[in-house]
Order: sequence, then C-alpha cells, then structure tokens
Amino acid sequence: MAVKPYCYLNGKIVPLAKAGLSLSDLGILRGYGVFDFLRTYNGKPFYFHEHFSRFKRSAQAVGLRVSESETYMRGIISTLFKKNRVQDASIRMVLTGGPSPDNFSPTGKQSSFVLIEDIHQFPESVFTKGAKIFTYEYERSFPEAKTTHYATALALAPQKKRAGAIEILYTRGGFVLEASTSNIFLVKKGHLITPERGVLLGITRGIVLSLARKLDLVCECRAVHETELLSADEVFLTATNKEVTPIVAINGKKIGSGKVGPISRCLLTAYRELTRTY
Repeated sequence: MAVKPYCYLNGKIVPLAKAGLSLSDLGILRGYGVFDFLRTYNGKPFYFHEHFSRFKRSAQAVGLRVSESETYMRGIISTLFKKNRVQDASIRMVLTGGPSPDNFSPTGKQSSFVLIEDIHQFPESVFTKGAKIFTYEYERSFPEAKTTHYATALALAPQKKRAGAIEILYTRGGFVLEASTSNIFLVKKGHLITPERGVLLGITRGIVLSLARKLDLVCECRAVHETELLSADEVFLTATNKEVTPIVAINGKKIGSGKVGPISRCLLTAYRELTRTY
C-alpha cells in the first residue's frame, strides 16, 4: 500500500521523505499510540465525524489527547489530497506519546501525523465466493481503543498465509471477540448477532447495524460463544477496507452451506449503495 509523498506532521504539511519521529518517541519504544483509519468515496471522507470522534476516544482511553479540532483536521486532509493530487484514498491519523527523556515517561509533547495511502480492497471474488479465517486466543489491551499495538497480528501473518485466511479471529475464555482488523457478525435464524464487549466498536459495524435495522432484521449485540460460530447460518466481517466480507470457513470448517449467504449479500449491497450515494 503506497503512502503518498506529502503528509501532516506536528502542525505542518511536509514531504514524506523528510518527515520523521524522534528515536525516543514512546510510539516507537513502547508502542504507546493510537490511530484511526478511514477512506473516501466520491472524494469525500466517509463518516469522518464518527472516525474523528473515535480517534479522540481512543486517545483518551490510553491517556493521550488529540489537540487538533475536527474542523482543523478536515482542512489538513483536504490540503493533503490536493498536494498529493488524489481524489479517493485512505486516510490514517496517528497520535503517539512523543519523545521521552527517560524512554518511558510521557512529557505531554505528543507526535501527531496523517498519512494518505492507496485504497486497498479485496478482489471482488472474495465478496462473491467468501473467505476463510482462523481463531486465536487473545484479547487486546484497551480493546475499546484503536491502538498501534499489532504485534500479535503481525507475528501470526505467516500462519494466516499458510491457512489461506484473510483474517485472525480473536477469542478469549470461549467467547468470540473481534478479528485483528475488523468486527465479526453471525447470522442465525435470520437474526444478526455481534459481540459488544471487549471489542473495538467499528464505524463500519455501526453502519451495518443501522442498515440491518432499516431492513427489519433483528440485531443482537451480546456475548457470543465460540460454539455459536460453526452453527451459524452465515458469518461476515466488517471494516473500512473490508466493507461486508462474507466468511465461509473457520478453522477449516464450513459455515452454513459453505457459500455466501443471502443476508451477507443483502447487507453488502445496501452498504455499497450507501457509499455510492454518499
């Protein structure tokens, strides 16, 4: 995923090639940072208010503070799009603990930057044929925050590749949590079910729940036991760069018919209609 040649760093628009953080930055030394990630449709940042609000909540959850206002950040992003000569792209807002004199204590001098990246989306065959995932026992620290700590997901990348999977589904004590970069939904007897605790409440997750209710689907936000996965009629993931991604196998075992189900297909259609007219 290529990053565009201009970025925002600590109050300035600068060439990416000249941008850099202190080697004593707590984001580097201690993994102390948060971020948010969104994309544009039709040249407009999709649900920017919701993403920026979550960015601030993530920061607050770990003791950081976003100093930029929403209006200011919108202006920065608009300028970056013009400088980088792009119409549609992904946007990554990042906040770290900043440089520390003892390599541990925050000083309040945080590092803030924004990157503009290419849009990455799965091949259309993933949406029409479905994909595979596998489970792993793990719960993120500060699950309500979108932190920069992805060591577990990165360490499992080779296993994910060998399994032909697109995602890693985290579980804890027999309960389903979230995937490494997405939320999970189950469909059982026409009901839509998704975990609500110990997970990041994704923006796409919220949009899909809203669309489902408009389609008169019963939605259950509750604890989900692992045993419910394989007995589900359908399973799908939601995320900014995944939209509504159908899952047809977990740990090598077939879900439902092993094909993309009607509710997954219907919600993907509704989601894409929303993005088309946004």
